[in-house]
Amino acid sequence: MPHDQVQDAGQHNVPQQGAYIPPQLGGQLPQAPHLAQQQGGQQIPQPSIHMRRFSAVLVGVGSAFRALLAVGTLGISEGLKALGGKIADAITTSSRHQGPIAINLPNGGGLVHVDPSILPGRIPKGMTQLQMQQALQDKVDAGYQLVSSLTADTHNGAPCTQKDMTDIMFFLQVKAEGSKGSFSEGAFNIADPGGRIKTFLDSNNSAYQRDSSHITAFQTTGGQGHRGIDANGGGPNFDKTLPHGMKTLLYGGMPTNPALKMPEDRLYLKIESHGAWLTKPRGGDDAGGPHRTGNRHDVGAFLGHSLSFIATRGQGSAAGTFKERIPDTVKNAYVSLTERIGNPAKATLGLGDPTGTASGIRVMLENVDQALTQVLPGSQDEKDLQFFATHIRQNYNHCDVRFGNEVIFSALDMA
Repeated sequence: MPHDQVQDAGQHNVPQQGAYIPPQLGGQLPQAPHLAQQQGGQQIPQPSIHMRRFSAVLVGVGSAFRALLAVGTLGISEGLKALGGKIADAITTSSRHQGPIAINLPNGGGLVHVDPSILPGRIPKGMTQLQMQQALQDKVDAGYQLVSSLTADTHNGAPCTQKDMTDIMFFLQVKAEGSKGSFSEGAFNIADPGGRIKTFLDSNNSAYQRDSSHITAFQTTGGQGHRGIDANGGGPNFDKTLPHGMKTLLYGGMPTNPALKMPEDRLYLKIESHGAWLTKPRGGDDAGGPHRTGNRHDVGAFLGHSLSFIATRGQGSAAGTFKERIPDTVKNAYVSLTERIGNPAKATLGLGDPTGTASGIRVMLENVDQALTQVLPGSQDEKDLQFFATHIRQNYNHCDVRFGNEVIFSALDMA
């Protein structure tokens, strides 16, 4: 299916270039996601967060000591071991095949073509293009079956394995790329009735609690602190591989919450380049949540995560991304609208921290709808409010649960 023929539901009637835009909205129009893209149950007991950080430091010291020894008396043996690993890799793997990969979306979802960069750069030696395609198809199908059974509450109750986690993310990623094209920087906002998908992910024996800078207000609600599951295996082992070479899954629940304007149970997911086991959960450690002990990857991952966080500040709506950050065109238009409108509607537009990380489009539109009841019919204030609401709803789907430019799937979308 050609990429330029596919559009998200709800992205229609996009205003053409040159269309009138009221100066009160700053000469900017709320833009659709594709335009915003162009712009820019097994748990290991853990006594406390302090022990967690202390054990990680010990792991880090041990790793550093080993590195020093490698330079000294064990340098030769360590060097030979590294060389042996490279030789083994060269013997057992080869570069992945190039060219788009055709995948059938499950349950009659249609044929889509995805970029091969979604898979590891090295694949098992001798694997043909057809076998590589089938391996990806198998992961997509398995991920779909898991999501479907969990959503319908028909899952057999087995704990989540590393393969299960990566299968789910490949299903979601391929489904999204079928309409949006290839992307590695994005977030998913999906239906999760009863929090069953989140509970399943929590049962992975490698899951842990962590901090994140995303949808922060949800992290401090009971039991909804963010979690991580790292996938450091990677490489040609597709069971331990996440899309686009990412190394960890970040996820967190977003249950029905009138105060946070969330009308149904949903789940936030995002694949990232580095884990964050060393960080302290924003809402405090949840004794009933997942825990694991530290490993040799955690210190390096923490440093990498910190550097990645700094490097990506301000890039939430940059080209090639589908994150939950509010696109600048939408935020600027809303701020301009708020400055123009008179009270009491002005005060209404400021409710619920509309431009905050856990608010965004769904809060903005709820405020605008309420403000429309507070202005004079036929007034300029009414026209400006209607203009904003109309164009947001024309250019974005699932506005009742949307933060910003993230990928959103309803239960029906994933059926």
